[in-house]
This record gives sequence, C-alpha cells and structure tokens, in this order.
Amino acid sequence: MNLRIWHIPQVPSNNPYHIPVKDVEEAVRILPILWNYDTYQFENKIKPDYSNVSGLECWNEDTKEWEEYYDDNGNDINEIIETK
Repeated sequence: MNLRIWHIPQVPSNNPYHIPVKDVEEAVRILPILWNYDTYQFENKIKPDYSNVSGLECWNEDTKEWEEYYDDNGNDINEIIETK
C-alpha cells in the first residue's frame, strides 16, 4: 500500500508538506514528532502562534487519487495514535 503523511504546520495554508511512509507504524512514529516540533517552535517563540493539522493518505489505484487512510475499524491515523 502506498502511504504518505500530509502535514500543514500553519492553518490556513492549503499547501501540505508530504512525507512518504512505508507503513502505518512509521506514520504513528513520525506524526507526533511533527506535532511536538510545532509546539517547540511556539513555546520557544520561533513562531508567534500556530494551528496545525495532519493526516495519513493512501493511494487509491481505482481512482488514481490520494485519499484519507482508515484502518479496518474505520479509524483515521489520529484515532490510531490516540489508542497507542
């Protein structure tokens, strides 16, 4: 399965940063790093404020488009991370 993280460190930007990942477990490790880095920048006055958003996408061979990833239970990556 083709997967990639998308991350927007400052909403309302509509230009996400993409990171290819080999599996869901790698996304579970990387996403909190991105979130913590945004928090670090805010707490150390590198940026005055922030509102970030992230997710995990999978490539749909049928539609030839990236779409949001959901596991077999219907959980998105944020819900998967919360359960770990």
